[in-house]
Amino acid sequence: MTIEFNGPNCNTILEDNVLQQLADFLPQEEEFQQYVVTLKAMRGLKKSCFSSHKLDTSIGASFEFKWKEHHQKFIDAYSGLNLGKIPKYHRVEKHVPEFINWQGHGLGRYSELFF
Repeated sequence: MTIEFNGPNCNTILEDNVLQQLADFLPQEEEFQQYVVTLKAMRGLKKSCFSSHKLDTSIGASFEFKWKEHHQKFIDAYSGLNLGKIPKYHRVEKHVPEFINWQGHGLGRYSELFF
């Protein structure tokens, strides 16, 4: 059986128990553990920026809607991998914030396949 990690299937690799198994499996050096950090940051990004709910950017906003914080954590984590900027990363880095600021909600209303 083959599992493709796209759309809603990417949730599988973002689960706590899977990320913990990956962290335990990988060498403990920072360069390897950075992949786990990045996947955890992607989970926060996905929950907040790819939601279909109206986004609340106030200080008292709930975890799910603190999209700017999650977006920056992902950008920082991915940059730590030194993989370069692929087109999907560019979209997330540049255009996701533009869209959210313009529309006031995440991308969840439009597609599960965007990221």
